[in-house]
Amino acid sequence: MDNIKIAKMILKNYVDIFVDDSLKSDLAVLFTLFEKRFVLFCGNRYSKVSICVLDEMNFDYPHIMYDEIYIEMGYGLPEGSYRAVCLYEQNSVIASIQTYEEKIADAIERLISLMTLTPLEVEHEFQKEFMFYWDSVTSNKKIELYIGRVESFTKLKVYQKNDQICCVAPSVLFNDSSKENEKWEKKENCVAYYIPIIDCRGILPPNQGHHWGIEEIQNIIFGKRISHISRDTFLKIKKERVDVQEIDLVFEMNCNNIPVTFMIRINCNDDESKTLYEKLMDSVVSIQELNSKRNDYFELNRKIGNECNVMDKNVLLIGAGSLGSYVANELVKNGFNKIKVYDEDKLYKENIMRWAYGGMFDGVKKVEILKFFLERNHPEIRIEAIGKNIDEKDLLKEVLQTDLIIFTVGSTDIQMKMNKVLKDNHCHAPVIFVWLEAGGLYSHILVVDYKKKGCFECLYTDETGSFINNKANQNTEEFLEQKVLRNGCGGTRAAYGTAVLLRTTAVLLEILKQIYDDSILDNTLVNISLNEVEYVKHTFVVKGCRCCGDRDFK
Repeated sequence: MDNIKIAKMILKNYVDIFVDDSLKSDLAVLFTLFEKRFVLFCGNRYSKVSICVLDEMNFDYPHIMYDEIYIEMGYGLPEGSYRAVCLYEQNSVIASIQTYEEKIADAIERLISLMTLTPLEVEHEFQKEFMFYWDSVTSNKKIELYIGRVESFTKLKVYQKNDQICCVAPSVLFNDSSKENEKWEKKENCVAYYIPIIDCRGILPPNQGHHWGIEEIQNIIFGKRISHISRDTFLKIKKERVDVQEIDLVFEMNCNNIPVTFMIRINCNDDESKTLYEKLMDSVVSIQELNSKRNDYFELNRKIGNECNVMDKNVLLIGAGSLGSYVANELVKNGFNKIKVYDEDKLYKENIMRWAYGGMFDGVKKVEILKFFLERNHPEIRIEAIGKNIDEKDLLKEVLQTDLIIFTVGSTDIQMKMNKVLKDNHCHAPVIFVWLEAGGLYSHILVVDYKKKGCFECLYTDETGSFINNKANQNTEEFLEQKVLRNGCGGTRAAYGTAVLLRTTAVLLEILKQIYDDSILDNTLVNISLNEVEYVKHTFVVKGCRCCGDRDFK
């Protein structure tokens, strides 16, 4: 049985569907459902089934695409205007595992479900796809929005670069190193406002046949049946004075737990100083839907599920070597946008194979390279590069203004010394020591709260209070002799590749998440191997530790 016969047979099983057998086509089937004509394109056994509505240009309904294709006689299809029906989210169905019969039945079931939505469900579906419809009636020129954590009525700063426009909340601070930012100039004769919507009921997107007008704006601001905005927002609109003709309004609402941000440009017939309320009531000449997009650091992190509560935390990263470079790179991708890095080392050709940004700069300090690259990820990322090794005086100053300290230095001496300084000076911030073992088989992370027992020195202390080699390390002396490259008076170099760097950084990110959701309550040693991540909470703590233990211990 061919595909057309199979499709017709399945369609005729539905009581609400009438199949038009007069169409003689080997491409599609024409049928009627709830007084609407549809064309089912049968395709083949390896592709999805597609359905179009026929000659219904005024049919304003969710998931009915605006774009039309007119097909004339002679193509084996009914003549008329075709609009696609969106039945599937992208990659939501694995077509290759369905039989042809299953594909046809699934498409019809989805169409019937769509066509039998209640009025409230229709509204919800329109709002779920609000930005799709909104963007379909706007130009391709996108206005960048940097709103940040703003939740109340706020006047935005408007900048222009050639024909590009950027709106920025006063609380959003850009870094100084981006050359792109230097080209932005304040846009004259224009103001912009952020207006949060607290109740989105009845707010529907425009369509090709109906653009928004002043009625839609007034419905949001002055709605009598539904208070779309808060009383506080309304009072600020009545008070805010405006003396320009061009006003941009950035609205934001929560639709089905999805934040939706859209932008309107209002042109007024005068530039007299009036309240925003008066302008919207009496002076509007035209309204234009604008293509805008939130690109602020908060929104980008929120979209991918990052912990937004770590934004604006002051991070002190000590060490910008191979491990430090990977850690810094991932910190800014996981919500940390304020990092101060200490390291005096420069990058040379021999470093590039296991340094995150190796190869482009030879003889430049690593912290400067990190600053260059990381701040170009996003204008709100701020990296302070300190091209020296941290000392006790520096650390005492930094500890007063930091929220998190991460050690990624390869020097046990520095870690031990700074561990003592932090303990003696009652460091309030969580401190994390991260180090690798030669060969790349093992790495370790130590999380320390200095109000509690357990510190870096515990790892070098036995039960009698005597110093020992780091008891967390698992490499044997024989193994170390094989993996440590000795260079006489020129020092040594541990052999390891990037696998251990990636593995360790990934575990560190998970630990940071646990710290900020209070999942880690005790000082904890984490041992990382090829096959296991082991959390050790109490057994590493030594009573006779000269730093955090009983200093009179015998």
